[in-house]
Amino acid sequence: MEENKKIPGIVQLGAWFLSLIVFAVGFWHTHLGLKEMRPFGSEYGSIAIAAIILLLLIITYWFAVNGRKMALIFYVICGLFFFIFNLNYFYPAYMARELVKEEAIALNDTLQKFTNKSQSYFNSETIEELTNLNTLKKQLVDEVKNQTGWGPRATDYLNQFNFITSGNQKPNNSLGASQDDRDKIAERYAVLLEEQIDGFILRKVANNKIGNPKTILDGISDLNDVKQNYTEKLKLIIEDDSEIQLDSLINLRQKGDNHPQIKVLQNLVTDIDNATKKINEGNKEEIYPILKEAQTRNLGRIKHTVGSVSKRISETDTLGIILVCLFIDLLVPLAIYLLLRKKEGDNDDDSSSASGPDSF
Repeated sequence: MEENKKIPGIVQLGAWFLSLIVFAVGFWHTHLGLKEMRPFGSEYGSIAIAAIILLLLIITYWFAVNGRKMALIFYVICGLFFFIFNLNYFYPAYMARELVKEEAIALNDTLQKFTNKSQSYFNSETIEELTNLNTLKKQLVDEVKNQTGWGPRATDYLNQFNFITSGNQKPNNSLGASQDDRDKIAERYAVLLEEQIDGFILRKVANNKIGNPKTILDGISDLNDVKQNYTEKLKLIIEDDSEIQLDSLINLRQKGDNHPQIKVLQNLVTDIDNATKKINEGNKEEIYPILKEAQTRNLGRIKHTVGSVSKRISETDTLGIILVCLFIDLLVPLAIYLLLRKKEGDNDDDSSSASGPDSF
């Protein structure tokens, strides 16, 4: 008690001023951390929620400092709300670029791993031949439909196709007098060539005990296409050090859009899943896990923040952000509480100089 009486009034005033500063910081960043949720269907709804938490926090803190121990419990609860929502702003705002880069690296590793694993079903020559067959079939059908009918180029495509399959499909000598005739010729050859491809696959995998070889080969071919289409894009994302602004990211999402690089990652995940689903279906079991979505698609949302922080809890940058939020939202006010609190046995006369909130 004697020690409390020695606290100068200017120190008490400074302590309360410091508390109000950290409360204000916590309030504003709670608003920013809640902004994307649009409480009450308005961009200002987050301010209302943050204000409610702030008012309850100040009231309970005042009572806690003045000796109401029960109030301290409610103050800590409010402080934890501030901590979580502040973390939901500070973490993605500071870590956005690093998180996008890390996911690009992880997805690139996954893509290479999945592609390499898929080669165990068939040798690379078979996969390349299948890709060429599908390309030749499409070229032939498009040529007949879009040009004047069957011509030298269509015959050349068919000869290349027959060479790979050892087939003997004959060219059509009819030029196709009308578009309807050309469409019918193209559709008939599409069916014939697809049957040739099925037979080619069965011959190649006659000794392989797998479920549906055609579906698996289609999936492997798609996976190779994904690798070819995205490897360079991922490299550019990994090498990019430009800042990703969280506010602009949130504004884009509210308009139904997203950051261009995050869209690339999401499209990559979708394309990988579409390819691996075919391989899983062909095997009649889940050989490849389904990725579902890019994690950074939810960057700035509480769901992503909590999950990401949990995974990166041992990283120095993550720990630093956690400590900053804890310092602002809990440690500073608690330290001041311990210095200013009215202890049991203090009466109104004795505590006139130590009960800062009464005089403040």
